[in-house]
Amino acid sequence: MRFAAWVFLAGFAVACTAQAQAHPAKTCIPDVTSSVMRLDIVTKDLPYNATRIFVCEEKLADGTVVKGKRTFLEWRDSQGRVRRESRDTSFEGHELYNVQVVDPVEHVLWQWDVGKDSPHQAIKTNYKMRNEYTQFPLTHQFGDYARAQGTRFKDVRLRSKWVNGVYAAGDRITQICLPGENGNNTKHPVTVTDETWLSIDLGLIVQSLQNTADGRSLVEDLFDIDRSEPDPSLFKPPAGYQILVSPKAIGDLGHHQVKLKPKKPGKGAIILISPHGTPLVKH
Repeated sequence: MRFAAWVFLAGFAVACTAQAQAHPAKTCIPDVTSSVMRLDIVTKDLPYNATRIFVCEEKLADGTVVKGKRTFLEWRDSQGRVRRESRDTSFEGHELYNVQVVDPVEHVLWQWDVGKDSPHQAIKTNYKMRNEYTQFPLTHQFGDYARAQGTRFKDVRLRSKWVNGVYAAGDRITQICLPGENGNNTKHPVTVTDETWLSIDLGLIVQSLQNTADGRSLVEDLFDIDRSEPDPSLFKPPAGYQILVSPKAIGDLGHHQVKLKPKKPGKGAIILISPHGTPLVKH
């Protein structure tokens, strides 16, 4: 198991400084950070469940085009609790699905694995947040970042339309990256684009289309949106799971260390967690 980076998706802003990601020979690795897991955002009375899919594409130096895909299941209840579930890629050869829950009611982060190889353990980490707020109010403005960056940025508000079954407001930010600006290895300027479609009714990004100066692209879509109230049991570890409590809260100084009991000899792991909840080296 591992903690994901609880970082707001940089959406609404493109950057020439994007760096190429490391990837296996036959695939690229999509950036799967999402605003729905942000600790300081609590969106109440807007429940849903849906499937979020990230697809990346990259052209390598030898001309080979590689693709990658990650699929997540998402739930949010009326109290603002969020669950995200996906195939756990940390342990090759194991049939595991990683579950992450942000509970702003109890100010707790939960994480556990489900599947036949699950160790039946859950990590509980407390967190404190002084400035919680509701995400994407009706007055939300796109493009503030782009307008502050100068003449090579352009921000265009797009006409609202139906996207993936919901009515969404759109915004497209473009930036001209000059030769030699981090990902641009050509001898001419390259225009990068970040197009975002936002459901104001749900406070959710329902589609994002991005391309970078080094030729990579990322498409994010939220599909099969159901606005019914999720089952409350989804936001707690399954019955019978051992609860492992992190010794420090998110935001405390120093590293957090949680030891997972191995299901099989040699299969255990120690997870180190930084003060911000991001994963460090796993031993």
